[in-house]
Amino acid sequence: MQTEEKQAVLDLVAEAHSRVEQAYLENLAAKGTPAYTQKRRLLLADLSLHLVQAALKGDELSIKHLQRSLFSVLTISDEFMPEAGLKETAQRLASV
Repeated sequence: MQTEEKQAVLDLVAEAHSRVEQAYLENLAAKGTPAYTQKRRLLLADLSLHLVQAALKGDELSIKHLQRSLFSVLTISDEFMPEAGLKETAQRLASV
């Protein structure tokens, strides 16, 4: 991917991140309510956009940024798929 293309994608991701983050902050749902699930989905989207940024920013992949992003995505994803053991995978990743 050329530098210009990469920057174009990162610009789109930054815009999406801003919108998702704003929607997350505006969602005042309390834990245990149906709206709370939507809030957690927004958080997952936000964290996933951080993962895209980690993968594309700079000339070299920041392993620490990638590790933090994956840990966060796995931790929140565990709430939606507890049978998959993603939280345990996230903990193993954190100890690497």
